[in-house]
Amino acid sequence: MGRVVAVAVIGAALLVGCGAAPQGKSSMSAIRGDAASNAPMVQSEVMSGEFDAGASEAGAAAFTPQLIRRAQISLEVDDATASVKAIQTLVRQQQGNILQLREKTLPGDGSPRRASLELRVPQDRLDATLEELSNLGLVENRSITAEDVSSQMVDTSARLRNLRKQEEMVLGIMERSGEISEVLEVSNQLATVRQSIEQLDAQLQLLKTQVAYSTISLELAEPLAAGASRRSLGSEMKSAWNGASNSVGAFSRGWLVVGLWLLAYSPYLGAIAAMIYVVRRSRRRSVPTPPPSPTPTS
Repeated sequence: MGRVVAVAVIGAALLVGCGAAPQGKSSMSAIRGDAASNAPMVQSEVMSGEFDAGASEAGAAAFTPQLIRRAQISLEVDDATASVKAIQTLVRQQQGNILQLREKTLPGDGSPRRASLELRVPQDRLDATLEELSNLGLVENRSITAEDVSSQMVDTSARLRNLRKQEEMVLGIMERSGEISEVLEVSNQLATVRQSIEQLDAQLQLLKTQVAYSTISLELAEPLAAGASRRSLGSEMKSAWNGASNSVGAFSRGWLVVGLWLLAYSPYLGAIAAMIYVVRRSRRRSVPTPPPSPTPTS
């Protein structure tokens, strides 16, 4: 009998609580308050090793730093085309991908070729891949940079867990909400929470991918001397003719510009020339003519 009375009292209390449930804004405040109170617990769970990307095998509190590693390397190779094919084979062996490939040939027959590639390989194979690439030619430049995103990944994971708990709370409120206005407000809040979850999840997955795979910016160039030695007589004559033609064209354009300037200033130049002529003539007239010398008589 006592159990029946206790159950009845609890049921009545629940009915009273549902009947006097706060409106949408109060419900949302309660959700935010509960979510904020759970944040330290979520952070603690993440830091304690539940975050799979940073946890150690023994489940210890300390986890391996999450690094985004990038490398740059420049090589001088004898044959850029053959080197590109070798790099494609190497990347496949390292279970990576070629994200970008650009090949360029300088003007002229037999001129040196260049190529630029962007590679992506698993991070644990980055060093081995760089060593294999270095064997393809002469290393002119090589650098490796690393960015630690451990705290960013932990923070994003904690916020994501917090939002998922908040989503569960909003779903619980929707189940016990009765008024249409409150249901609509809770639905809007649920849509906002789910959108934030999708954004944070995408950010977290991107960080995981960047940590798992390293990028390599690779530049290939053939030596200039080798390219110059391969130039034929025809290409040299063609280059000389093009240079001479360009020089004649520039010379002609220069004289044409000078002629246009003279034509534009011709009235002023003509006036100056006329003034000089008048002045000289007037000076000649002002000078007295000496009398003729007497002719000696015989």
